[in-house]
Amino acid sequence: MTSVSIGKKAFTNFLDSFGKGLEDIALHVDDDIMSASVGAMTHYIKRTLPVESEERGDLHISDLQKLRTFLKTNRDEDLTLEQSTTTGMLTVTSGNARLLIQGTAYIKSQKETILIESLIVKSEQNGWTKWVDEKLSCSATVSTKELEPVTNMAKVVGDKMTCKMRFDAQDGEVVFNAGKAASGTMFVRVALVDAQGPNGGVESTFAHWLPDLLDSVPNGHCLMHTGPDTILVVRQEETGYLLLVMDQQFEED
Repeated sequence: MTSVSIGKKAFTNFLDSFGKGLEDIALHVDDDIMSASVGAMTHYIKRTLPVESEERGDLHISDLQKLRTFLKTNRDEDLTLEQSTTTGMLTVTSGNARLLIQGTAYIKSQKETILIESLIVKSEQNGWTKWVDEKLSCSATVSTKELEPVTNMAKVVGDKMTCKMRFDAQDGEVVFNAGKAASGTMFVRVALVDAQGPNGGVESTFAHWLPDLLDSVPNGHCLMHTGPDTILVVRQEETGYLLLVMDQQFEED
């Protein structure tokens, strides 16, 4: 029986960081640490969260919408999750209320995760200097506080946008810009620490989900890796956080 105790607010924030539209999720519990990863063709996120656990194991949540509704309607802060097997009944207890959700062996959000994580292992082995066959020639440390304006871009220029990123180690900054000249363009300059990269900088283009994904980065400092027209990697070693955002190719209007 996998059993964990956790604060409702921390657990809610943990789930929300993977995206509001997520339908299900697989949780792994080991030594009072809960971890989860979600993979898609567009991105990958891995996060960890301290918990109190009685036994190591996995928890499969097949209906996140129902769980989120339960958490919102219950005022008690203490929360317990229990499941004997991933296909068995998940029991969520908060105060004097209890929610039962049938488990499942298939988790949709894990569909792309196995392949992505096999590629992550190879990139970790080469020190994040390559992603598959593409060079990650740029790296730096960034304050997550400086990324906050990027997370609000959609509110300013609209969510039907592309987001361009220019990483320039010589200038010691990464510049994000979104929007169109005719309707308004927003620029955010983020300072880089210990930046490494080629002369002249590199550029990549991302879709409208980049701001929301960067909003999932925990507070503090993070390491950033990228290259010309390729993936953006954001990682935080002390928390085990990892974000991959796949670059996109767009034709200019």
